[in-house]
Amino acid sequence: MPKSVETSHGGKVAILWNQQVHTDRTTLINRPDIVMRDKAKGKCGLKYDATSGDKNMIKKEADKIIIYKDLTIQIQRL
Repeated sequence: MPKSVETSHGGKVAILWNQQVHTDRTTLINRPDIVMRDKAKGKCGLKYDATSGDKNMIKKEADKIIIYKDLTIQIQRL
């Protein structure tokens, strides 16, 4: 099991695994698979993970995008 937070040597990039994202509004789904935060560029990215053995990979990917859409919008507003 990986550590929940990994940072680069300079502390400019942080990778958060299984961490809750706190925003100014309440969302039911606020724990994406992986969050990548680049402090130097001021950018943040969400990574959705799905099992590669899943038969309906395209449907699974679309479901994850829909599920995390509200969280993505709230992060963009911050």
